[in-house]
Amino acid sequence: MINYKMYLQGYHKFCHHHWRPNDIRRVSNKGYKGSNTGALFWGEQGCGKSQVLSYLTAWAHESEWCSVAITNHEEFVDATQPIFRHENGMYLQMELAQRLCQDFITSNEQLLRDADVDMSNYGMYDLTGIRDDEPEPHPRSWDETRKCWSDEWKEQLFEHEVQWYQNKYELMKYRLSDKLSDPKKLIEIAQAGAADPEVATNAFAELLNQCYNSDKF
Repeated sequence: MINYKMYLQGYHKFCHHHWRPNDIRRVSNKGYKGSNTGALFWGEQGCGKSQVLSYLTAWAHESEWCSVAITNHEEFVDATQPIFRHENGMYLQMELAQRLCQDFITSNEQLLRDADVDMSNYGMYDLTGIRDDEPEPHPRSWDETRKCWSDEWKEQLFEHEVQWYQNKYELMKYRLSDKLSDPKKLIEIAQAGAADPEVATNAFAELLNQCYNSDKF
């Protein structure tokens, strides 16, 4: 059982009931730094959330922080970008990931050019951004309510669709580190993702992992 606590520090005209677990560090992944280290902005339209974030981003750049700015969060969920289902069940938005890598370079180019790649933490992610030591993202499971298996939808595919997916999956049995085996600087990983949408998700996962395991950012 996770105990939840609502933070209501200061004055809020509207309470939108944003809850968070106060002991999330205990139940999160080992060594995870993100829990309880961020902030949540909410409020009515026009109250200044975006302006505060703009100033915060400028401050982060001046402080030589590696930053990721998501300017249009709706693109990630509104299905306006092409979506591809990988063999492991993960859904890829390759063009979106490619642009994210391009934006990452724009925001952090000099930092990426100066930062060395830690090869002991490189090459552990596949094309979908799943780390080798992480559990299978979408294991086959039984749906007790619908009385069917989670992958039963595959039986509805036509033969030519099955063949197309099999051929595509075969072509995707590689990862960024197979093509970029010995990068020296983080900029090389970012540029690889910015140049090729198919490896962009993989590249972005590698970049986040490198930054996460570094004390420079």
